[in-house]
Amino acid sequence: MSSVTDEGLLKFFKQGQQLLEDKGEEDAAFYFEQCADYIQRGGEFYHDSKTVARMFGL
Repeated sequence: MSSVTDEGLLKFFKQGQQLLEDKGEEDAAFYFEQCADYIQRGGEFYHDSKTVARMFGL
């Protein structure tokens, strides 16, 4: 991770994943986990459909 912003986003997605899992929302939690994994792998955020699809593992 290269910046505080990345760390903040990672924390957000990990907390969101946990909260969703706690509420039994496994499907939604999966996508938060995908986002966290993408950030941890050093993925970049661009505003195009290819990046969004890659981030969600599609």
